Amino acid sequence: MFLVVILTTQGSYVFAQNYRHASNNSFNYSESFDNNGADNYLVLKNTNGHINIKGYDGNEIKIVVEQELRAKTKSDLAQAESEIKLKIENYGDEITVYTVSPDYDHSTGITKSTHSWFVSNESYSHRHDFKIMVPRNTNLIVNNQSGHIENIKNISAKEVEVSNNSGHVNLTINLAVI
Repeated sequence: MFLVVILTTQGSYVFAQNYRHASNNSFNYSESFDNNGADNYLVLKNTNGHINIKGYDGNEIKIVVEQELRAKTKSDLAQAESEIKLKIENYGDEITVYTVSPDYDHSTGITKSTHSWFVSNESYSHRHDFKIMVPRNTNLIVNNQSGHIENIKNISAKEVEVSNNSGHVNLTINLAVI
């Protein structure tokens, strides 16, 4: 039995921004592991937004993402739309989901920005809210830089690792007995 919960809090200041332009999109994804087994992992690395993960009796990972981009000008919004991306990589026994932004290195989890509120630059901000359903025995590695991990529940995995730099975490987990 293995459970790692890493909770860290960093002070942050949200600058009042005068964002006049917004883009809201919803995306639906479905991914499958090569084999259904206790050695499968979902790795989620998000820069800003809320996360809900629920285990179910299916075989696929079902992902719904609500993306919000806000900007001061139309050209800033166009820049955000070109720079902010969602990536999903399937390695067979590991599915990695992460947001791409110029101020965050998903491979290291290090924020590159010098701004106090690292999910925003001076011309735009971005947010991704995730609702994910996974097979119950899926191992989880979840990292959220800013926002709440609202629920992780109905999971019977060997390993669950959760880190959140700013926001609360709510876990209800049934760990598998090995």
